Amino acid sequence: MIVDAHAHIYPPDLARVILGRFAGGFNGSMPGRPDEPVATDDQIGARPAADLNESDEHDCHHGHDAPVTVPTEPAPTEPAIEAPAMRLAGPVTLDEATVSMDRIGVDRSWILPVAGTPKWVRATNDWVLETARKDDRFTPFVSLHARDPEWRDELERTVAAGARGVKMHVALQVKEGSDFLVSDEMSEIFQAIERARIPVVCCTYFPNEVGSGKAGASLRLLDVLQQFPRLRLVAAHMGAMFNWGAGSEPILGSRAYLDLAYVPGMVDPKTLVSWIRAHGADRILFGTDTPYADPQRILDAFCDLPLDEDEKAAILGRNAAAMMGEAR
Repeated sequence: MIVDAHAHIYPPDLARVILGRFAGGFNGSMPGRPDEPVATDDQIGARPAADLNESDEHDCHHGHDAPVTVPTEPAPTEPAIEAPAMRLAGPVTLDEATVSMDRIGVDRSWILPVAGTPKWVRATNDWVLETARKDDRFTPFVSLHARDPEWRDELERTVAAGARGVKMHVALQVKEGSDFLVSDEMSEIFQAIERARIPVVCCTYFPNEVGSGKAGASLRLLDVLQQFPRLRLVAAHMGAMFNWGAGSEPILGSRAYLDLAYVPGMVDPKTLVSWIRAHGADRILFGTDTPYADPQRILDAFCDLPLDEDEKAAILGRNAAAMMGEAR
């Protein structure tokens, strides 16, 4: 079983904005970030059609054909010190994601929505929930906005409607940086999620921490774990997006789950394996970060890691399935 525990798939209206924002590359901002306007219609560019040929080959024992998607520039494959100029490299829409999953061999994808402003929250969450109702290969997480006065009602509403988890991406919602993770506002949100008994995936990409060589987000999340001992928390990107090493190491060995989204191929394989084993393979989740990384590339880079077969099986799907209470 392969579970992509970190996939971004967008409803049509928001997909148009994402495609427009990334038409010229990624400059560190996303739609709705406080200091960045949402892309206007005249900024939205057309995306070239992808050659989406199906294949039954999957898992770490099979070869793969050419990537499913058509990036304008391949995702970097060498270890990075600074954040690269990112471009879309994976499926954005539901139809593209479905074909990509079939071709690569992904059995399930966790849809992790991102709402940069409160106005996107309800419609995006409704689309995610409806998508999961129509196709049970998709596990619905929902987005909450830290500055949305109605976030409590939205959490209650979406959990009742079948949400299996929450995705928090505060770097796109506030300007305070990772310190906001331990703010009173976020403490209230984490407490509510803990009481709802669902997991939360926290993005660890904070632009001011990129390449700093200092721990930020991971230390803040350790504080969150201490404050909320029953919270099931997934620290995305091995705890420190584009700030691996010093940024990741503090959270290794904690009770947090860590996902590998975007990481394979960006960190030296032996180093990454040492981090996985220091933390425990039973608390690592496979994820691609599609469409911001090519899911084929991430899967191939993961399969090339010098891990044993049981470690790979746990990370590729068994851990995520167990978290969701699904058959392994």
